[in-house]
Amino acid sequence: MIRLPSARPSASAPTTDLVRPGRIRQKSHKPPLLIGLALVCAIAISACGSAAKAATSSPSAAPAPTSISTVSTATIGSLGQVLVGSGGRTLYLLSSDHRATPTCTPVGGCTTTWPPLRPPAGGHLSAALGARASLLATIHTPSGPQLTYDGWPLYLFAGDSRAGVANGQGLHSFGGTWSAVAPSGQPAAAAPAASPSPAPTTSGYGY
Repeated sequence: MIRLPSARPSASAPTTDLVRPGRIRQKSHKPPLLIGLALVCAIAISACGSAAKAATSSPSAAPAPTSISTVSTATIGSLGQVLVGSGGRTLYLLSSDHRATPTCTPVGGCTTTWPPLRPPAGGHLSAALGARASLLATIHTPSGPQLTYDGWPLYLFAGDSRAGVANGQGLHSFGGTWSAVAPSGQPAAAAPAASPSPAPTTSGYGY
C-alpha cells in the first residue's frame, strides 16, 4: 500500500474563528435607569393629555334658576318688613324694569348676580305673613317664566348668603337701583335715623 503524503495547511490560507459551543453572544441592553425615566415621561404626558381633554369637554355649569312656592315677609334691619322667598332670602326689584318687562337679562351677566325668581313647576304659588297673593303674577321672559309682585319682576341677590340680610339694598347697576320690596309692592326704604334728644337745660337760679 502506498501512503500519500498528508496535506498541510498553507501558511497563507485564511483562518476562521469558531464560536465555542455553549457561548452565546449577548445583545446590548439599555440601562434600567433610562428605561424607567422614559416610562415615567410617557405616563405624565398621557395624564396631562387626559386632563386637558376633560377640561375642554366639560363646560362650567350655569347657576340654576331659583323657584319658590311661597312668598312671605320678614323684618330685616332698618328696612322693616320686606318680601322674602325660600329660606328667608330677601327679594328685590330693579327700578329700571318697566312694569312686567324686565331689563335684567342674561346679557351682561345681570341674571348671574341677580337670579330671577321662578314660579314652582306645576305647583301652587301662595302668599303668607303679610304678603298679598293678589299682587303675585307670572310673566314670560326669553329666559323663562318669572314671578312679579304688583307688576315688578322679582329677583334674588347672589351676595346674600343667608336669611335676614339685604346686601343688595341701594346698589346701582344694570341701569337702575336695586331695592327690597315692601308688602305694599313699593321699594323698601330704610327708616330715617332718630334725631338725638336735646340735652335738658337748667336755669341759672338753681331752682
